[in-house]
Amino acid sequence: MTDRVLIPLPGIGTLSLTRAEYENALIPIAKSDFARTAPKLQPIADRHRDLAPPVPPDAMKRPRHLRYIRLREVCQRVGLRQSTIYRLIGLGKFPKQVKLSEHASAWVETEVEKFMAARIAERDEQSQSLESTPALYMRMGEVMKRTGFDSSTIYELIREGNFPKWADLPKIASGWLRSDVEAWLESRTDPLVLKP
Repeated sequence: MTDRVLIPLPGIGTLSLTRAEYENALIPIAKSDFARTAPKLQPIADRHRDLAPPVPPDAMKRPRHLRYIRLREVCQRVGLRQSTIYRLIGLGKFPKQVKLSEHASAWVETEVEKFMAARIAERDEQSQSLESTPALYMRMGEVMKRTGFDSSTIYELIREGNFPKWADLPKIASGWLRSDVEAWLESRTDPLVLKP
């Protein structure tokens, strides 16, 4: 069986030729012919290159795998309602949507993920600042350490009016304002003498 070459012809079928018929049908191009026509083609290629729109420098830096997500998925990801998302967009605190067509909009997935990452970073910064700043109120154990007195001495001083009174707090029962305790410590010049 001879070697055959199958050539697909769209809308007609497939043309089957022997290898010899196929090679005879090819138009040979001599190197000398190509060398003569190449200089003539060069100005045409240059003209087309000049007419092509310039590629913006950002185009090469853009991520290749952009993905759009619709509003429902955005709401599920960030845990906010549609009205809240549009309010945040109006305030400039949420990424804007991209208009895909006259009636369709979507958000760039990476921009939504950056918004979520920024919220996590804000949370971590707030927790670090809360840990670094002392609490507004002091509990009895901390007052005892700061003053060097035991609890009975502190309560005795409160009864005599020589120590700041505690404040009733809804969640932690009672505590002393840190500023009051620090002011009391600064005002003390003489050693503590309790009345008999």
